[in-house]
Amino acid sequence: SGKQRPYVNPLTCFFLAATLQLLAFWNVSSVFRSQMRDQFAAQLATSPNQDGLRRAEQLLGEPMADALVGSYLAAVTQGYTYAALLFFVFPFGFMLWFLHGVLGERFRFGETLVFALFIFSLMLFYCAAFTPLTARVHPALHVTMAVGVYLVVPQIAHGQFFRRTWISRLMTAIATMIAWG
Repeated sequence: SGKQRPYVNPLTCFFLAATLQLLAFWNVSSVFRSQMRDQFAAQLATSPNQDGLRRAEQLLGEPMADALVGSYLAAVTQGYTYAALLFFVFPFGFMLWFLHGVLGERFRFGETLVFALFIFSLMLFYCAAFTPLTARVHPALHVTMAVGVYLVVPQIAHGQFFRRTWISRLMTAIATMIAWG
């Protein structure tokens, strides 16, 4: 009707959500660090190449388990920042555009990219809200929560943007899995 509606800038939404997720992650990083250190140490203790591990630890200047945990946590931190734009949002937006185009749902690539950015922002908001609790309760609960959010949020948002048919929902699910793969 010729009236403009206010909206949240998708990049602002993403950066706010990524910041909240990083704060939540840093809040529980000591929990993750101790859990992963114990798991890595147990796996390394059974390694047949103990001499190689000792040499690597001498070169690194720290136990191998600590080095592995540090590199893993750094990768996760990067995953919640700018890398997510390249490695999830763009592939997700492209796959949504392509797969729904196959069904005859004509959207511009920019529209599906904005949708993907909002969806990923929502995922980060939910994970930021639940990470401090789930990570402290049990690692499996945290992983279950994260996977659930990553699978359910796109399906809930789907009905507000795309057709509400089973094949259209299937295309969104396939786009989500391809983007995470």
